[in-house]
Amino acid sequence: MQTISIEQGLRALQRFVLAEWRLALPVALAFLALPPFIVGLIVAPLLRDVPATMSAMRALGQSMPAWVTPLMLAAVLIAVVGALALMALMLLPRISVGEAIATAVRRLPAWIGASLIAFAILFAVLIVIGLLVGSLQSGPWLLIVATLVGMVLTGLYLVLIMPLLIDKALGPIAALQQGFFLYRGQLVRLLGGLVMFLVGAWIVATAIQVALGSVLLLIGRMAGQIELAATLVTLLGALVSALEWGAFYLLVACFYRQRVGRG
Repeated sequence: MQTISIEQGLRALQRFVLAEWRLALPVALAFLALPPFIVGLIVAPLLRDVPATMSAMRALGQSMPAWVTPLMLAAVLIAVVGALALMALMLLPRISVGEAIATAVRRLPAWIGASLIAFAILFAVLIVIGLLVGSLQSGPWLLIVATLVGMVLTGLYLVLIMPLLIDKALGPIAALQQGFFLYRGQLVRLLGGLVMFLVGAWIVATAIQVALGSVLLLIGRMAGQIELAATLVTLLGALVSALEWGAFYLLVACFYRQRVGRG
């Protein structure tokens, strides 16, 4: 197995985007931009007043209609299909967009199974940590930090095994095991590179949204179409986020190709 180079991964991502953007862009827009945009339009009227206290947050959660959670879950699963489809476009030779999406749908149950197993292990570890630090004065804060770090690392690891599921059609347990052995010795470097990429992409995306969003809102106020302007700002956010996360998923696939000696 080859050593992962962050710089080579970024170059491979650039080459792929320049060569195959006509295939990747529609997938990113359809699966990573459209669902959150639709969910945002539907849920936004329910979130007009941002809760400032924990009791207000609990009251807001209890007042939410029952269909909100399934709607958000469906949007997440559609985004996962989009991520798998983007990786299929990069990893599987001479594949069409339709074939990539079909492959992603077939691999989705295995990824869901791996996610359930991974988070079950995480929650078991958090219970143990809670028992160990529960008697300490700073115990609650330590448990909160451990939960946040554990959720982020587990989420990143579940993204890292996506190329394995696309390339080898593994089951949930086999994907978790082979992912550990595949990235062994490179995991810290890889996670650090991915976190740095996400932070940099988030800064750029935020700057774009603030700059263009302010212009859209200003034009909307001047034209007396503030609601239309707000909708366009929501659409802008969904588009920028789709490009950011689409590049992230493709970068993960680039690192996988490097590791297995194809990149």
